[in-house]
Amino acid sequence: MLNIKKYHQYTTEMKTTRHAARGLLNLSIPLLDGIHNHLHNHDISGIESVLELGVGGGGAHQIYAQCGIEHVYGIEVADPNNPKHSNYFSIQGPHLEQVIDKFPNIKISLATDAYHPDTPDKVAKLWDKPGKYDIIVDDAANGWPVMKNSLPVWKDKVGYAFISYTPDGYGIPSWWDMTPQDHLDNFRLLEEQGMLVFDMSPYKNVVPGKEKDWNAHWVGLWMPNWQMGAKAIEPFLPNLVQDNDVWDRKLYRYKTGSGLETQRSRNRGFLPLQTELMDIAFQNNIDKDPTYVELGIGSGAPHEIVYNCLKKGNVIGVDYTNLENPSKDDVYGLRKQQQLIQEQKLVKQRCPGIILQGNTDAYSIESGNKIRKMNNNKKFDVIIDDASPSTGALMTNDGLCQTWESHMSDTGVIISQTPWGNGTPEIWAQSLEWHQEKANQLAQEQGMIIFDLTQFKGPDKQHNDDHFFLPYLAVKVFSPIYLPVLEKYKKYIMAGNYEHLLDK
Repeated sequence: MLNIKKYHQYTTEMKTTRHAARGLLNLSIPLLDGIHNHLHNHDISGIESVLELGVGGGGAHQIYAQCGIEHVYGIEVADPNNPKHSNYFSIQGPHLEQVIDKFPNIKISLATDAYHPDTPDKVAKLWDKPGKYDIIVDDAANGWPVMKNSLPVWKDKVGYAFISYTPDGYGIPSWWDMTPQDHLDNFRLLEEQGMLVFDMSPYKNVVPGKEKDWNAHWVGLWMPNWQMGAKAIEPFLPNLVQDNDVWDRKLYRYKTGSGLETQRSRNRGFLPLQTELMDIAFQNNIDKDPTYVELGIGSGAPHEIVYNCLKKGNVIGVDYTNLENPSKDDVYGLRKQQQLIQEQKLVKQRCPGIILQGNTDAYSIESGNKIRKMNNNKKFDVIIDDASPSTGALMTNDGLCQTWESHMSDTGVIISQTPWGNGTPEIWAQSLEWHQEKANQLAQEQGMIIFDLTQFKGPDKQHNDDHFFLPYLAVKVFSPIYLPVLEKYKKYIMAGNYEHLLDK
C-alpha cells in the first residue's frame, strides 16, 4: 500500500517538476494522505492500486512503485511501432523501459487511447485486473477537447479518487490561445460530469523559462465518496473555479456530494437533475436576488447548504411540526422535538437571516400566502418539497402545486423529492405498477413531470433498498428555458410531459 511518508519525501524532492511548479501537489498530496487515513480508520489496508493516464518516461509510475503501491498501471497513446511517434520515444529515451524492467508491478499499455469508451474493459482483460483502481490520475492529453470525456469513460472504475492534472490542457499553443471564458466553458462541461476544478495559482512556482510548458494551474477532482477527502479538500474550497455571480453551484455540488445531511437525496439519484434545475432558476432571477423555499425542515441542514451557496437572496424553510407544542398526531415531531429545537437553533445562529417557519402546513393555500408575505411579497425561484413521508405531493389539503405555483417567478421551478411519499415501509413495499400509477396520477392532477432517476443513485448501496429506495423526482417548470435540461433527462421520464413549453 502507499507509504505516505515516502510519497511526501519523493514529491518534496521534485519541487521543480511540472506538477509541483503548477501548485497541483498542494491539493493532491493532502488528498491522498486523507484517503489513506480514512481507509486506516476503517481497517482497510490503504491505497493499493494507481492507474495514471499518460506515461511519458514513467517517472510518476516509478514513484508510486517506490512508495509501496502494489499495482501500478499506465496507459499511453504513443505507439512504438508507429514512425510518427518515434520522436516521442526518442525524447523519453530508455527511461520507460528501465522503469518497467526494474519494477515488475508496473504494467503499461502502449498504443492505447485512454479516452476511448472500450479502453477500460480492454486493459482490464490485458492486465487481468478485476474491479476498480483505487486512484486514477489523468495526465494524458495537453490540448482540449481530447480529455473532455475522460471522467465519464473511467468513472465506474474509480475506487476512491479521479484526479486530472490536465482538466483542459496545458503548455501547447492552442491552450495558450484560449480566453478565460473558454476555460470556464470547458470547466462547466466537466462540472456537469461531477468534477470539481480548483485554481491552484496561489501555490504556483513555475521555473523561469518553463512558463509556456508548466503554467496551467488547474486540477480537476471527482470522488465517489467525497467524505473520504473532505478534510483535505476543505481548505481549498475558496479555490474552486467560479463562473457565476448568483450562487456557488460548484460549492453546492461538493457540499451535497460530501455531507450526511443530503445523503438521502444523493443516494436516490436526485442531485444531478435537481442541481441543473436550481442553476437555471437562480441564474435567471432578474434581480440576482433569488428565493429558495424547502418544505420540510428537519435539522435545517439542507437549508443551510443553500444559504451558504447563495451569494444573495433568501432561504426559507416550512414545516408542519410545531416545535413548541407538537400535535398529538405528529409522531415525528413528538419523538424529535428537543433534538430539532437544538439543531435548528444552531442553524439560525450560523445563518443569520435564514427563515425556518414551523407550525405551517406546506400544502395549503393559506400557507403559500403567509410565506409570500414573509418574503416581502417577492416571488419564489425554487421550491423543494420534502415535507410528507407518507402521501407526498399528491393532493392533500390544497395540493403542492396548487399552493405554490401562483407564487413562483416566471422562471421558477417546483421540485418534489417525495412525490407520493418515501419515508415509510408501506411506501417502499409497493410494486412498480403501483408507483407508476401514482406517477400518472400526480402528472394528471398537478401537471408535474416525474423522473425515475435510478441511473443516478449514489454509492451507498447498502441503503438503496430501505431508506433511500425510491428514486422518483417530480418537477414543474414555468418557462421554456428549462427545455435543454428536460431534453437531456427525457429518457428518464416515467409520467408527464413538457409539450406545452414548446409553444411558448
